[in-house]
Amino acid sequence: CVLLCISGERVYSHCSEDSSTTCVNCTRHTYTDVPNGLIKCLPCTVCDEGSGLRIKRECNKKANALCEPLAGYYCTDLQENNCRKARKHSTCLPGQFIYQNGTEIADNVCQDCPEFTYSNSSLTFCRPHTHCELMGMITVSVGTKTADSECSLRSRLYSIISISGLLILSVALIINCTVRRRRTEDEQGYKSPSQCEQGNRSLPQCEQRVNDPVQSGQSSGIDVSTGGNINITSTNVQINICHSPCSVTQSAECLKPQF
Repeated sequence: CVLLCISGERVYSHCSEDSSTTCVNCTRHTYTDVPNGLIKCLPCTVCDEGSGLRIKRECNKKANALCEPLAGYYCTDLQENNCRKARKHSTCLPGQFIYQNGTEIADNVCQDCPEFTYSNSSLTFCRPHTHCELMGMITVSVGTKTADSECSLRSRLYSIISISGLLILSVALIINCTVRRRRTEDEQGYKSPSQCEQGNRSLPQCEQRVNDPVQSGQSSGIDVSTGGNINITSTNVQINICHSPCSVTQSAECLKPQF
């Protein structure tokens, strides 16, 4: 007797001496894809989205369902054109780009961004850094492999003017300080006659004091060209006679005459 049922059917009752094999169709969600002697049809495969799968071909009584990866996934367990398990395509790191797109059976291939470009997400290419100067702005932060350049709305001219103003102000302060210092030195020089009294006639502040006539109206009788000096107070007259003239670096050597 005939023992097998055709694909899409199963054995309902086996043959005997008095009868042949009885077959029935597989019910929904079951199948047989080859002649068989099964008393139960095989269960159809479920394409689980949680496993990254979707239905590629619906199950029928003569063929099992076929699964394939979801969009953005690739198969990690492929058997006879049927994917049993899938995984999501890898995301490239910041500073990388997708060099080769993933497929149903292969993951993405990533590479680092070349110089002067950047990527902050999973892109198929790296974007070039923004040239702030070409846009009439200034660069606040130089671009990296993971970030674009940062530009400021302030114009370059504004920056130049600001820097120039600071330089002019600095120069003005330096000049002012120098003038005030020289003025103070001159005032201190004319207010301190100690060097004149010591015989330093060659100093500028000594000239007026040496050439002035004696306040009493009487001639001293001393030739000041030799380095002498006269010190007159309200009560007495002091006369010093120098036997060597004074200079800028050396005071005159003076002697008191004996009266």
